[in-house]
Amino acid sequence: MQIPENPSNDDIREALIQLREKLGQKVDR
Repeated sequence: MQIPENPSNDDIREALIQLREKLGQKVDR
């Protein structure tokens, strides 16, 4: 997984959501 040099907050949040889903946790948007 590549991370942009200057990711936007939305990109960061989306990445965190995807990581949590991979870990099987329930995600609160």
